[in-house]
Amino acid sequence: MTIQEKIENYISDYTRMKIGRLSLNCPYWSNRLKNGRVTVRGIFNGKGLSSQIKKELTKEVNLCQKKILNKYDLYKLAKRKRLGIDCSGFAFRVLEELVRLGYKNCKIANLEGLYKGGINRTNADMLTAKNFVFPVDKISDYQMGDLIRMLGGRHIAVIIKVTSNQIIYAHSSNKTKVQGVHLGKIKIVDINRPLLEQKWLEKTKTGENIVQKYFDPARGDGVFRLKIFV
Repeated sequence: MTIQEKIENYISDYTRMKIGRLSLNCPYWSNRLKNGRVTVRGIFNGKGLSSQIKKELTKEVNLCQKKILNKYDLYKLAKRKRLGIDCSGFAFRVLEELVRLGYKNCKIANLEGLYKGGINRTNADMLTAKNFVFPVDKISDYQMGDLIRMLGGRHIAVIIKVTSNQIIYAHSSNKTKVQGVHLGKIKIVDINRPLLEQKWLEKTKTGENIVQKYFDPARGDGVFRLKIFV
Protein backbone atom coordinates (compact mmCIF):
# COMPACT_ATOMS: atom_id res chain seq x y z
CA MET A 1 0.00 0.00 0.00
CA THR A 2 1.38 3.43 -0.94
CA ILE A 3 1.66 6.36 1.47
CA GLN A 4 -1.13 8.01 -0.54
CA GLU A 5 -3.43 5.04 0.08
CA LYS A 6 -2.44 4.81 3.73
CA ILE A 7 -3.18 8.47 4.40
CA GLU A 8 -6.53 8.23 2.58
CA ASN A 9 -7.43 5.26 4.80
CA TYR A 10 -6.30 7.19 7.87
CA ILE A 11 -8.54 10.13 6.97
CA SER A 12 -11.49 7.83 6.20
CA ASP A 13 -11.49 6.82 9.88
CA TYR A 14 -12.55 10.43 10.52
CA THR A 15 -14.78 10.99 7.47
CA ARG A 16 -16.64 7.68 7.80
CA MET A 17 -16.66 7.08 11.53
CA LYS A 18 -18.69 3.99 12.44
CA ILE A 19 -20.74 4.18 15.62
CA GLY A 20 -22.77 0.99 15.87
CA ARG A 21 -24.85 0.70 12.69
CA LEU A 22 -24.44 4.39 11.87
CA SER A 23 -21.72 6.19 9.94
CA LEU A 24 -20.92 9.89 10.26
CA ASN A 25 -18.27 12.51 9.69
CA CYS A 26 -16.28 12.93 12.89
CA PRO A 27 -17.98 15.91 14.59
CA TYR A 28 -16.37 19.32 14.95
CA TRP A 29 -15.41 20.56 18.38
CA SER A 30 -13.27 23.54 19.35
CA ASN A 31 -12.62 24.63 22.92
CA ARG A 32 -14.32 27.91 23.76
CA LEU A 33 -11.97 30.70 24.69
CA LYS A 34 -12.33 34.03 26.45
CA ASN A 35 -9.38 36.41 26.68
CA GLY A 36 -7.10 33.59 25.61
CA ARG A 37 -8.27 31.21 28.33
CA VAL A 38 -10.34 28.06 27.86
CA THR A 39 -13.82 28.49 29.32
CA VAL A 40 -15.42 25.31 27.93
CA ARG A 41 -13.07 22.39 27.35
CA GLY A 42 -13.89 19.44 25.12
CA ILE A 43 -12.96 15.81 25.58
CA PHE A 44 -9.39 15.43 24.24
CA ASN A 45 -9.37 19.24 23.78
CA GLY A 46 -10.81 18.78 20.28
CA LYS A 47 -7.56 17.09 19.25
CA GLY A 48 -8.24 13.37 19.61
CA LEU A 49 -7.36 10.41 17.46
CA SER A 50 -10.29 8.98 15.50
CA SER A 51 -10.11 5.83 17.64
CA GLN A 52 -10.33 7.87 20.86
CA ILE A 53 -13.30 9.92 19.67
CA LYS A 54 -15.08 6.83 18.34
CA LYS A 55 -14.59 4.94 21.61
CA GLU A 56 -15.83 7.84 23.73
CA LEU A 57 -18.85 8.54 21.51
CA THR A 58 -19.78 4.84 21.47
CA LYS A 59 -19.63 4.85 25.27
CA GLU A 60 -21.92 7.90 25.44
CA VAL A 61 -24.39 6.26 23.03
CA ASN A 62 -24.57 3.22 25.31
CA LEU A 63 -25.13 5.45 28.35
CA CYS A 64 -27.70 7.66 26.64
CA GLN A 65 -31.26 7.12 27.85
CA LYS A 66 -32.70 8.55 24.64
CA LYS A 67 -32.57 6.19 21.65
CA ILE A 68 -30.15 7.27 18.93
CA LEU A 69 -32.07 6.86 15.66
CA ASN A 70 -29.83 8.57 13.10
CA LYS A 71 -26.56 10.40 12.62
CA TYR A 72 -28.17 13.73 13.51
CA ASP A 73 -28.95 12.35 16.95
CA LEU A 74 -25.28 11.38 17.14
CA TYR A 75 -24.17 14.90 16.24
CA LYS A 76 -26.39 16.37 18.96
CA LEU A 77 -25.02 13.92 21.50
CA ALA A 78 -21.43 14.64 20.46
CA LYS A 79 -21.97 18.38 20.82
CA ARG A 80 -23.58 17.94 24.23
CA LYS A 81 -20.67 15.79 25.39
CA ARG A 82 -18.07 18.10 23.78
CA LEU A 83 -16.71 15.41 21.46
CA GLY A 84 -15.04 16.05 18.12
CA ILE A 85 -11.97 17.62 16.56
CA ASP A 86 -11.09 21.14 15.43
CA CYS A 87 -9.34 22.16 12.22
CA SER A 88 -5.82 22.43 13.61
CA GLY A 89 -6.19 19.24 15.63
CA PHE A 90 -7.20 17.33 12.51
CA ALA A 91 -4.44 18.87 10.38
CA PHE A 92 -1.87 18.05 13.07
CA ARG A 93 -3.06 14.43 13.19
CA VAL A 94 -2.74 14.05 9.42
CA LEU A 95 0.71 15.64 9.39
CA GLU A 96 1.96 13.50 12.27
CA GLU A 97 0.75 10.40 10.41
CA LEU A 98 2.71 11.51 7.34
CA VAL A 99 5.77 11.90 9.57
CA ARG A 100 5.20 8.44 11.04
CA LEU A 101 5.02 7.01 7.52
CA GLY A 102 8.34 8.65 6.59
CA TYR A 103 6.78 10.88 3.94
CA LYS A 104 9.38 12.64 1.76
CA ASN A 105 12.09 10.98 3.87
CA CYS A 106 11.50 13.47 6.68
CA LYS A 107 14.11 13.17 9.38
CA ILE A 108 12.14 13.85 12.57
CA ALA A 109 10.67 11.07 14.71
CA ASN A 110 7.38 12.85 15.44
CA LEU A 111 5.68 16.16 14.76
CA GLU A 112 6.21 17.35 18.33
CA GLY A 113 9.89 17.44 17.44
CA LEU A 114 8.95 20.37 15.20
CA TYR A 115 6.06 22.02 17.05
CA LYS A 116 7.39 22.01 20.61
CA GLY A 117 4.03 22.91 22.16
CA GLY A 118 2.55 19.70 20.79
CA ILE A 119 -0.93 19.29 19.42
CA ASN A 120 -2.67 21.09 22.29
CA ARG A 121 -0.66 24.28 21.83
CA THR A 122 -0.47 24.38 18.03
CA ASN A 123 -3.28 26.26 16.30
CA ALA A 124 -3.87 26.88 12.59
CA ASP A 125 -1.79 30.05 12.62
CA MET A 126 1.15 28.26 14.28
CA LEU A 127 0.97 25.35 11.82
CA THR A 128 1.64 27.80 8.98
CA ALA A 129 4.17 30.01 10.81
CA LYS A 130 7.22 31.02 8.75
CA ASN A 131 9.56 29.10 11.06
CA PHE A 132 8.03 25.82 9.88
CA VAL A 133 6.70 26.31 6.34
CA PHE A 134 7.30 28.03 3.03
CA PRO A 135 4.71 29.19 0.45
CA VAL A 136 3.88 27.07 -2.59
CA ASP A 137 2.61 29.45 -5.24
CA LYS A 138 2.21 27.26 -8.33
CA ILE A 139 -0.64 24.76 -8.50
CA SER A 140 1.61 22.48 -10.56
CA ASP A 141 3.87 22.21 -7.49
CA TYR A 142 1.14 21.25 -4.99
CA GLN A 143 1.46 17.88 -3.26
CA MET A 144 -0.15 15.78 -0.56
CA GLY A 145 0.48 17.29 2.88
CA ASP A 146 0.48 20.91 1.74
CA LEU A 147 -1.60 23.18 3.96
CA ILE A 148 -4.32 25.58 2.79
CA ARG A 149 -4.35 28.51 5.21
CA MET A 150 -7.71 30.33 5.42
CA LEU A 151 -9.36 33.12 7.40
CA GLY A 152 -6.04 34.84 7.98
CA GLY A 153 -4.68 31.86 9.89
CA ARG A 154 -7.82 30.95 11.83
CA HIS A 155 -8.65 27.91 9.70
CA ILE A 156 -6.63 25.24 7.94
CA ALA A 157 -7.10 22.34 5.52
CA VAL A 158 -4.70 19.66 4.27
CA ILE A 159 -4.27 18.81 0.59
CA ILE A 160 -4.76 15.07 0.17
CA LYS A 161 -4.48 14.58 -3.57
CA VAL A 162 -3.77 16.60 -6.70
CA THR A 163 -4.77 15.39 -10.17
CA SER A 164 -4.66 17.05 -13.57
CA ASN A 165 -8.07 18.63 -13.02
CA GLN A 166 -8.72 18.89 -9.29
CA ILE A 167 -7.32 19.42 -5.81
CA ILE A 168 -8.79 17.34 -2.98
CA TYR A 169 -8.37 18.59 0.57
CA ALA A 170 -9.60 17.52 4.00
CA HIS A 171 -10.54 19.64 6.99
CA SER A 172 -12.76 19.86 10.05
CA SER A 173 -15.21 22.75 10.07
CA ASN A 174 -18.51 23.90 11.55
CA LYS A 175 -18.91 26.67 8.98
CA THR A 176 -19.37 24.50 5.88
CA LYS A 177 -22.45 22.77 4.49
CA VAL A 178 -20.92 19.41 5.34
CA GLN A 179 -19.75 19.77 8.92
CA GLY A 180 -17.10 17.96 10.91
CA VAL A 181 -14.23 16.19 9.13
CA HIS A 182 -14.83 15.93 5.39
CA LEU A 183 -13.26 16.28 1.96
CA GLY A 184 -13.52 19.31 -0.28
CA LYS A 185 -12.66 19.76 -3.95
CA ILE A 186 -11.26 22.56 -6.08
CA LYS A 187 -11.61 22.20 -9.85
CA ILE A 188 -8.52 23.38 -11.72
CA VAL A 189 -9.81 25.58 -14.55
CA ASP A 190 -6.42 27.08 -15.46
CA ILE A 191 -3.31 25.63 -13.84
CA ASN A 192 -1.38 28.83 -14.59
CA ARG A 193 -3.80 31.01 -12.59
CA PRO A 194 -3.66 31.39 -8.78
CA LEU A 195 -5.67 29.17 -6.45
CA LEU A 196 -8.12 31.98 -5.74
CA GLU A 197 -9.25 31.89 -9.38
CA GLN A 198 -9.94 28.15 -9.57
CA LYS A 199 -13.44 26.72 -9.06
CA TRP A 200 -13.95 25.93 -5.38
CA LEU A 201 -16.87 23.51 -5.13
CA GLU A 202 -17.49 23.61 -1.39
CA LYS A 203 -20.25 25.76 0.12
CA THR A 204 -20.69 27.36 3.51
CA LYS A 205 -23.65 26.29 5.63
CA THR A 206 -25.49 29.40 4.36
CA GLY A 207 -24.86 28.40 0.72
CA GLU A 208 -22.05 30.81 -0.13
CA ASN A 209 -18.92 29.75 -1.97
CA ILE A 210 -16.19 28.97 0.55
CA VAL A 211 -13.47 30.82 -1.36
CA GLN A 212 -15.39 34.09 -1.26
CA LYS A 213 -15.88 33.89 2.49
CA TYR A 214 -12.73 32.26 3.81
CA PHE A 215 -9.79 32.57 1.40
CA ASP A 216 -8.07 35.93 1.03
CA PRO A 217 -4.37 36.06 0.01
CA ALA A 218 -4.24 39.69 1.15
CA ARG A 219 -4.62 38.37 4.72
CA GLY A 220 -1.82 35.85 4.32
CA ASP A 221 -3.97 32.97 3.09
CA GLY A 222 -2.41 30.55 0.65
CA VAL A 223 -0.81 27.13 0.30
CA PHE A 224 2.18 26.25 2.47
CA ARG A 225 4.49 23.26 2.84
CA LEU A 226 6.29 22.05 5.93
CA LYS A 227 10.03 22.41 5.48
CA ILE A 228 10.47 18.82 6.65
CA PHE A 229 8.60 17.62 3.53
CA VAL A 230 11.06 19.03 1.00
